[in-house]
Amino acid sequence: MVATDAAVIGNELTVVSREGEMSATVVERPFFDPKKQLASV
Repeated sequence: MVATDAAVIGNELTVVSREGEMSATVVERPFFDPKKQLASV
């Protein structure tokens, strides 16, 4: 979750998770990556 005052398109954030800190950028929803390949079953 992101505070509403930080949820500005293009805003750069630091996300803290169990894996550690990482950079993130607020983008419009829905985010779609046409180059992403899904795993084959």
